[in-house]
Amino acid sequence: MPLQVQPALEEDVARLQEIEATAFETCEAMRIMWPFVYGNERTKEAEEDHKAYLLSHITEDQLMEVMKVVDTGNSNEIIAFASFHICLEGLPNPELRDTRNPTEFGLGSNLEACLGFYSLSFQRQIKHIKNKPCAMLEMLCTDPKHSRRGAASLLLEWSCKRAKEEQLPLYLETFETGHKLYERYGFHDVDSHIWDMRPFGGSGTCWHGLMLKEN
Repeated sequence: MPLQVQPALEEDVARLQEIEATAFETCEAMRIMWPFVYGNERTKEAEEDHKAYLLSHITEDQLMEVMKVVDTGNSNEIIAFASFHICLEGLPNPELRDTRNPTEFGLGSNLEACLGFYSLSFQRQIKHIKNKPCAMLEMLCTDPKHSRRGAASLLLEWSCKRAKEEQLPLYLETFETGHKLYERYGFHDVDSHIWDMRPFGGSGTCWHGLMLKEN
């Protein structure tokens, strides 16, 4: 099979960051919240800070598994990746985040926009997941040049299998663009919100939801 799922390595971080930035270029909400990472105002400093964040997932967090999809027919090019988190004591308490710190969401973030968006997301997490052992698919990104090749499906299949091995429910959060794909893999809606992007310079509203696959 030309596409294979493999553990991401330290030396993959630059490519993972490139895939993530490219994948979210067309997502207005992400560009608003992280203009210096995904938007037209990208800076080298913000990109390096985000690489360090991705690297910590690979090298420091023993409960985080970062997986990549490589194209074995094209010099093992990385075309997608996912971050999978085992949360034996539930998700880290979002109420403990330092919302006064301008870099709480990274150097490339718009703190006001992030707080506007994540205050709704955090309320949802507290309501449904706080203190509940679970697995969380925290990120799934495919290089747009390699979309519709099955890379995202491979990562979803791996994540569902991994959560089942741990006998944990698998949660994820998604924008509307990924909703139908996740439904095809047995995820169902738990809760959602509509975020008004206009106070932060956006063109309208966007839907964001919490989904669950039971095991």
